[in-house]
Amino acid sequence: MTDLYIVLGCGVLESKRRAKYAAEIVSKMPTIPLILTGGMPVTIPFLQHPKVTEARYMEKVFRKRGLENPIYLEEEAKTTAQNLLHSRRLIEETPDLSTVKEITIINGKAHLPRTRWLSRLLLRDYQVTEIPVSILGNGSSVPELLHGMGLETLSYLFEIGARRKNKSALLEWIADGKREEEFPGASMVYNRKN
Repeated sequence: MTDLYIVLGCGVLESKRRAKYAAEIVSKMPTIPLILTGGMPVTIPFLQHPKVTEARYMEKVFRKRGLENPIYLEEEAKTTAQNLLHSRRLIEETPDLSTVKEITIINGKAHLPRTRWLSRLLLRDYQVTEIPVSILGNGSSVPELLHGMGLETLSYLFEIGARRKNKSALLEWIADGKREEEFPGASMVYNRKN
């Protein structure tokens, strides 16, 4: 069983999705500590002080659900590498986390290959497990979504804002290990900077 969960932030919507999923996991484990990491500012509509860090925003999501797990905020990181590096420093410098041996990282499915590679480098003294959070909802996959290509899928593909969601879904599919020959041009989309 894991000793600590690290939830990586990524903007308002993705941070909220990850925090909600992590909250579901730890809801039955009130003593398991969490590190919520992310230093990028996010804007929360309708609040008096709308700009907070991704980490602080995820903390609000947890507390709103009534969870009282010990939470440690890492509010400096701007990249995945910094998320993990600053989290490691927090573990090493916090007496309550001194016994941590096993860590579970909650991150977006499309970021999983990078997170796995970086965690092997930056958290090599710990046993690390990753839990991917899908933009399609847990339990769904891109092939399931594309299967059949009915009208529902067609309308999804053309809805406002779907371009970004489709790209993220494609990245998740690639992260699942799909090869270039199975989806020609996928590596071009994955490597493209937007």
